[in-house]
Amino acid sequence: MARTTADLIHELRSETSKFNVLQLVVGFETSSEFVNADDPEALDKLDRLVSAGGEPIGMIGLKMRPGRFYLYSRVLSEYRDEQWADDFLRAIAREKARAIPNALPIEEGWIS
Repeated sequence: MARTTADLIHELRSETSKFNVLQLVVGFETSSEFVNADDPEALDKLDRLVSAGGEPIGMIGLKMRPGRFYLYSRVLSEYRDEQWADDFLRAIAREKARAIPNALPIEEGWIS
């Protein structure tokens, strides 16, 4: 990992104003964990997950707009040229969309 966990939490929190919910996705061999941007213990949680072998991959954001919810995903800069990372995040976004009662359109790209 090129950046520190503190750097990643800083990046995560710098994006919070764009979303109603924002999470950092940490991948493991057979599972994923999530660090919420608004969690006061986010850095400690990320440190624990990385120590356990997890790899921060990217972010998933939920944006509520009139009558609809939208999910966005973005890989971290370390993985911007890795198609598997983008596919991984999109799969997680689709999984999250199915877990929410109203169908959620999954938006391409990221909110600037």
